[in-house]
Amino acid sequence: MVFVVCPFLTLILYTAPFILCYTYPFILYALYMKSPIILYVEDDETIARLFERQFKMEDMPVHVARTGAEARALLATGSPDIILLDISLPDIDGFELLKELKSVPATKDIPVVILSNFTREEDIEWGKKLGAARFVDKVSLQPSEIVDIVKEVLADK
Repeated sequence: MVFVVCPFLTLILYTAPFILCYTYPFILYALYMKSPIILYVEDDETIARLFERQFKMEDMPVHVARTGAEARALLATGSPDIILLDISLPDIDGFELLKELKSVPATKDIPVVILSNFTREEDIEWGKKLGAARFVDKVSLQPSEIVDIVKEVLADK
């Protein structure tokens, strides 16, 4: 009887979970998983997969964005617990994205760890000045060590 009387309500009840699943990934992860949610902004697919695999082994969900625009789109759907940011991105300088993240009220309190190949002293100082919690040389560390750094930053949050 409900199906005949109110087909629109039936449609909403049956499709709402699927719509939420595709529209609000951060919210669903937060509801069903107790692990911290990570947004990893990295344009190198090989490195992204390597770190993504390590975080998943630790039961830490990771959303990978290949560009600054993808990162902004993912952030529009919800807030991760931490952001891992590469400096060298195809569409925007990582420092500019960090400055943008720290100037927006919705993202200013999310800790950002810069993972980069550029470890010049002036880059490290600039990243910290812009609000990065840590600046890490991603090449010299094992993925498991990066996971430990993320856990430390989240513990200090």
